[in-house]
Amino acid sequence: MAQAIRGGRRRWLIVLGVAVVLIVIALNVLSGFYVDLLWFREVHFSSVFWTIFWSKVVLGLIFGVVFFGVLFANLLIVRRLTPPFRVFTPEQEVIERYRVAVEPYVKWILPAFSALIALFVGIGASSEWRNFLLWRNSTGVSFHTVDPQFHKDPAFYIFRLPFLHFVQGWLFSALVGITVIVAIAHYLWGGIRLQATGERVTPQVKAHLSVLLGLIVLVKAWGYWLGRFDLVVSGRGVGTGASYTDVHAQLPALTLLVFIAIACSIAFLVNIRFRGWALSPRPSSASPLRRSSFSGRSPSSSEISTPHGWHFS
Repeated sequence: MAQAIRGGRRRWLIVLGVAVVLIVIALNVLSGFYVDLLWFREVHFSSVFWTIFWSKVVLGLIFGVVFFGVLFANLLIVRRLTPPFRVFTPEQEVIERYRVAVEPYVKWILPAFSALIALFVGIGASSEWRNFLLWRNSTGVSFHTVDPQFHKDPAFYIFRLPFLHFVQGWLFSALVGITVIVAIAHYLWGGIRLQATGERVTPQVKAHLSVLLGLIVLVKAWGYWLGRFDLVVSGRGVGTGASYTDVHAQLPALTLLVFIAIACSIAFLVNIRFRGWALSPRPSSASPLRRSSFSGRSPSSSEISTPHGWHFS
């Protein structure tokens, strides 16, 4: 009885401590917000303050909600792909006991975890309000001239390109982070077994990760494409602008990387059908993957490592 009372008191102390910390953080944020509002009112620029404020709110909500939706959907997919029958190693038995203990609360843990990560992602995205406002107000803005390399108006480089770079970088970072979280979740739910003697990754998990990796490489291809336009303001030469090296070496290299990244992305997406880490470029009946599909067994590492295999690892 006394032990239960002490446990209850300890929980209340933890809750009280967390509440105090949250109140202090909220007061600190509100005090800075109110001081800034008073200053902008004093100089008669309240409209500027509210424009910045609502831009941050919109950015935080859009990117936070998108991240929450993608992460939460992928975690739900992880649960659906949990293998029904698993042979546990000693390491997996320990993880399984913890998983069984938290399983009744997973329906609350997954959205709460996704919302917490999305909150920090949204706060980080809100700091790009300057580039967002430049992009949003760039409609109809023109300098009535074009650059000699890509034949684009300078308004594209000043108002639109910085925000496009941010979106591309955010998508790449978000997908990489989600892929890492999904891989860890698959490990906790038994889809990935590092210590197993047989199949360490189930075919369904391989297909799931292939989709995410394909999207990551596709976003990287977009980054290479946008990087081509940065050459217009390159500082590699004597002055600012595309130098001889930029035009005749860097630009072809970036263009080639775009096509290579797109090809890799397509290969990852095609890998969904095979649910493995290797594909045979020739649809012959002698390929290891085709022979294994008829025999009902998984191809060995020696078969997959033939000169005809494309490796995704």
